[in-house]
Amino acid sequence: MVHVDISEPIPVKVAVVGRAQVNKLGDAWSVAGVYLLLDRPEQHGVWRAYVGKSAASGGVKGRLGAHAQDEDKPSWYRAVVICPITGDGWDEAQVSWLEKDIHRFLQQSASVSLSNSQEPGSKLAEKRQIPLRKVKDALVGVLALMGHPVAGRVGTQPQGDAALAPKETSLNAKLSDLLEAGLVSPGTRLVPADRRWSGEASITSEGRVFAAGRLHNSPSAAAQAVSGRKAESGWTFWAIESRDGPTLDNLRASFRSSPSTAPTSSPLQSSAPAQLEDSGGSQRPILARGSNSVQEGGTPKKKDRRLAGKTHLRELTEAGLVPAGTRLFSTSRKWPGEGRVLRDGRIKTSYGIFGTPSEAAKATSHGISQNGWRFWAVDSPAGTRLATLRDRFDSAGRFG
Repeated sequence: MVHVDISEPIPVKVAVVGRAQVNKLGDAWSVAGVYLLLDRPEQHGVWRAYVGKSAASGGVKGRLGAHAQDEDKPSWYRAVVICPITGDGWDEAQVSWLEKDIHRFLQQSASVSLSNSQEPGSKLAEKRQIPLRKVKDALVGVLALMGHPVAGRVGTQPQGDAALAPKETSLNAKLSDLLEAGLVSPGTRLVPADRRWSGEASITSEGRVFAAGRLHNSPSAAAQAVSGRKAESGWTFWAIESRDGPTLDNLRASFRSSPSTAPTSSPLQSSAPAQLEDSGGSQRPILARGSNSVQEGGTPKKKDRRLAGKTHLRELTEAGLVPAGTRLFSTSRKWPGEGRVLRDGRIKTSYGIFGTPSEAAKATSHGISQNGWRFWAVDSPAGTRLATLRDRFDSAGRFG
């Protein structure tokens, strides 16, 4: 356990404590305060957090003790606790406002996925907010030292009531945003990623979720209806098409890290006729996911090997053969690794974001040049290689 007293930008005391060490917190922490429960950072840099507070008997120490025994939150490994150093401490209204302020602040970060996706509610007089606004700034410094950087902030934080207003950016992505971007499509099948739960759901055209016999306004509401747990985050609860598919949270992270240009068709559309896209006076086929042939006037297009190898991953992403959010795995036993396809066809790995499969493969193999199309496979190391999908795309009839 680490205990730090901070005087600037606001006098607070901060404790960083492992889950197994919560019972070692002294009575000085049996006071009102706020806290974060942290999951270990994922390979692509995103980390999950739960924002909480307590002003009840036992304070944050008692609340963390309850969380440590809570089987509904099995994944957190470390907690960050913040309490005032001096004065009469914080009251219920102050810690409730702090919980909301920190929640909204972290929600705007591309590197943070919040477990409690439903924003806390609170009201606090403007003059009482002023001394509390710097708490999140102290928190950011502590998180950075712990290896949990808060990346992707947009602009500067406004003051007063404006500080509580959510920003209209992709960092607050909703299911309707993913629909508009083509990361999911109406009718996309959702299943619980956790094998403890059964059932399925589907996405509607307006960005709602149909589950348990009724429509729900958010993935979390649908998850709660299926699991019966009020604190369930639907973004991590639901996976696409199968338990091993990408979760909605994975797709949201891809949406956050991608440019604003949306693909021309939905990558998760299971079947659709081929469409022709006009490109500088010529046309090329746009394939639906899973399609390996295209016809024009009833005649199958023959394989055109002249352009093989010149295809860009972006074209396969637009065609739905390698949808945005697809997980890629190294086929090399010597250089294991994984990545994720972004909406513009780039690949995000733990080493950064790369424009081609070969660049991503070279970084994963510590600078050794690789044929990225053969280096990366879809969904597992034994899955379909990108080279196979590229050949499928080329054989479907690229011309022009």
